[in-house]
Amino acid sequence: MKQCPPEDLSLLPWTKSEELPSGEVTSLLDAKVLRQLVRVYLTSNPPKTAQDFNFQAELKAVSHWRWLKDDAKVELVPGPHRDQRLKEAADFVLKKWKKELIERETKVQQPASKKEKLDTDHEDESRSGDDIISGIYRIKNLS
Repeated sequence: MKQCPPEDLSLLPWTKSEELPSGEVTSLLDAKVLRQLVRVYLTSNPPKTAQDFNFQAELKAVSHWRWLKDDAKVELVPGPHRDQRLKEAADFVLKKWKKELIERETKVQQPASKKEKLDTDHEDESRSGDDIISGIYRIKNLS
């Protein structure tokens, strides 16, 4: 595949689109999980290189990425479920989800740290101190 040097891109005729996009952007693949993972991949993995931009453009094309008009009828498309770009995106997202799941499980299983215990004890003390002060003011107002 022949690579296009960046200087050549400036020679292309660029025209500004007059119509602003409206509605929702989504994949029209018939598998909900694939639509979800394409969205997660695109939002959590911003492109940094020209290859990343190309990969994301190819991923959007293969997943039938479209702007949906507000009143448009959505017809899902049976996509190429075994496409390599979808597999790479799925691999990235599944690793991310697995990492998040492990972090949540370890956070739930860990006992509260000493600092967290001290913070909650301090909050309890300050509440009781506030209660004492408000009680003193009430007694003063009664006398």
